[in-house]
Amino acid sequence: MRRRAWLEVLHNAQAVLRLLAGMPEDVRRGYGIALRRILSRPVLQALIEQAYRVTEEQARTVELLRLAGLDAAELILENLRAAEAVGPRAFLLDALGGMPDAYSLCRCPALQ
Repeated sequence: MRRRAWLEVLHNAQAVLRLLAGMPEDVRRGYGIALRRILSRPVLQALIEQAYRVTEEQARTVELLRLAGLDAAELILENLRAAEAVGPRAFLLDALGGMPDAYSLCRCPALQ
């Protein structure tokens, strides 16, 4: 992240996410929390911007956005609202659609 090598960040974070499934519950929980902390808003925004340019990485980005939870959902909504066209940002709608917790954000009058 310090080098702003976002493609490496994306690949490494996804690798950790995939490894979590095979870990014991107590270890998995700790690594999951650590991974969510690393995926701060600026990091998520950088990954989203990279996914606009590198479309083949959008599925990986969606996977991490879903892991990041409500913080990512808020960021996705901000990106969608700022866009003139949704087409290039369709992967963000996919990410949001896979986040059941985000439904309350989408229904909030302040965000509409």
